[in-house]
Amino acid sequence: VLRRFHLKEQSWFCGVPEEQKMEAFHDLWVVKESFVKAMGKGLRIPLDAFCVNVRAGKTVCVRQELSEEPYYCRLYPLQQEALSLAVCSEDKELAEQLIWLTLPEEFSETEESEQKE
Repeated sequence: VLRRFHLKEQSWFCGVPEEQKMEAFHDLWVVKESFVKAMGKGLRIPLDAFCVNVRAGKTVCVRQELSEEPYYCRLYPLQQEALSLAVCSEDKELAEQLIWLTLPEEFSETEESEQKE
């Protein structure tokens, strides 16, 4: 899959220490996925048509020529899990921290009863 990424991303990945490659690949994938979703085209966009910079906790500009508008991404590592979350937007001001919302219990009960029907 990596060979389908932008050449600069491939070069960056080659410099990642072996013990960090799995995490680095997942972070790169999550950021790239957030961009193609933000564009609304999904994987119809070739993965080498744009370049992202993986920098956890920093908002970075996506290098691309697919849109006249710039896009910005931010990678949020989830400390309690071996996961990451990325947000991509035309708005440069992305939240520094995630805000977790909990749905009221009534919503969960309604959803469960609808699934049983």
